[in-house]
Amino acid sequence: MIRVIFSTLFLFLMSMPVRAELPTLIPRKTIFCNPVKTSPEISPDRKYLSYLAPDEKNVLQVWVQTLGKDDARKVTADKKRGIRAHMWTHAPDILIYAQDNDGDENFHLYSVNLKSNKVQDLTPFSNVRAQPLDVNRDFPDELLATLNKDDPKLFDVYRINLSTGEMKIDTKNPGDVVSWHTDPKFRIRICSSMTPDGGAIVRARADTSPLTAKRFGSIPVKAAIPSTWSKGIWNRAKKRRLPPIPAATPAKYWSIRSRMRRRRWPLPAKRDSGSRSIPG
Repeated sequence: MIRVIFSTLFLFLMSMPVRAELPTLIPRKTIFCNPVKTSPEISPDRKYLSYLAPDEKNVLQVWVQTLGKDDARKVTADKKRGIRAHMWTHAPDILIYAQDNDGDENFHLYSVNLKSNKVQDLTPFSNVRAQPLDVNRDFPDELLATLNKDDPKLFDVYRINLSTGEMKIDTKNPGDVVSWHTDPKFRIRICSSMTPDGGAIVRARADTSPLTAKRFGSIPVKAAIPSTWSKGIWNRAKKRRLPPIPAATPAKYWSIRSRMRRRRWPLPAKRDSGSRSIPG
């Protein structure tokens, strides 16, 4: 009888689910805390290393140190949210960073002069979002930035003098441009806009002053598409190349489709949507 009871109890215990121990939870601070150091950048003259790191109050700041030396110093003094993005310019000892106001995403661009420790708001406008576009070593005192100053939905290109803080309009957005690109002479030459089917229209204008050019002109497809594309784009899923782009085919406006299933080449020679005028 006792043997039957023990056998029954043993079978009962064996049938009970085994409850494994839960793994140790990762502390919330480990996931969401500030990094020790992040976003390193080397100055164009190869003299300084900059990075983001928290200060004594655990607020992310921009720090700069001389390459090869242990002389890091804090060059910003944000009080609350911390700085998340910065970049060097080609102006001697000047870097810029972006910061908004309590998370409203209306970022201002600030310059920091390492010699004078002067911090300047380059875009002191309320309810306006500023974004750095480009810098150029041949124009060290200039910064191109995009701002939605005149229309919240459109970003125009402005040219900012890093020494004086003077800002003037460079290129007006005609209403559909989402990205801008400069040439080696630091002029806006190419822009792109989205199409209703998810593609992109790329437009370029002739090699003239951006202040007088009123319309994007005609250039061959080869001038805007890398030469490696002439061999065709490699499709990893199909394990073969798509038909190559005819490099010699001229096109006033061309479309670069984001959907891989669109494989008809050559592309249309003209598009109505490309006839917009781009004011200087």
